[in-house]
Amino acid sequence: LALAQEGQASFIAEISRLQLEFLRHGVDARVLGAASARIAEAKAQMIAAEGDLREAESQWNERQVKAPANAVVEVMDIRPGDLLPANTTVAKLLETDQLYVVVYVPQDLIGQIYMGQDAQVKVDAFDKPFHAKVEQIRQQAEFLPRNVQTKEERVHQVIGVKLRVENPEARLRAGINADVKFLGSK
Repeated sequence: LALAQEGQASFIAEISRLQLEFLRHGVDARVLGAASARIAEAKAQMIAAEGDLREAESQWNERQVKAPANAVVEVMDIRPGDLLPANTTVAKLLETDQLYVVVYVPQDLIGQIYMGQDAQVKVDAFDKPFHAKVEQIRQQAEFLPRNVQTKEERVHQVIGVKLRVENPEARLRAGINADVKFLGSK
């Protein structure tokens, strides 16, 4: 950066000096030719200095570790001084605004669930429920037990439903148990 600024200042100073020389001595073809050559040389030096600046900024930016999203560091398995190859994961991040809960709805109740449906998510740690919206309804049922033989066992068929939970104050934590109450109906 200092080199680029020095080159630019030198360029401006050379132009000012040449303008002053023209005013004192008048325009002479030899002086004009030499001045043009010095101006071209100064411009080339400035372009080179700007290139050096961009390269230095690029190298500096590569030294920084940046998160791809607004997140909290959950796990960091490196220590100062560790050497890492390129594109190595340095931390496990948790996007606190991207929390979701997956619930399993019995097949006889899945007709009451729809995309975008509002729900309340209640956790033991807080009295107030959190707002959520249905984001995904899986297309394939899952069986508990795996082999359904009779009509009575069909009640064990469930369908996964994913809800995005609003967590504006980042109070919820990933992996905790929750109860879900679906609001409204079709």
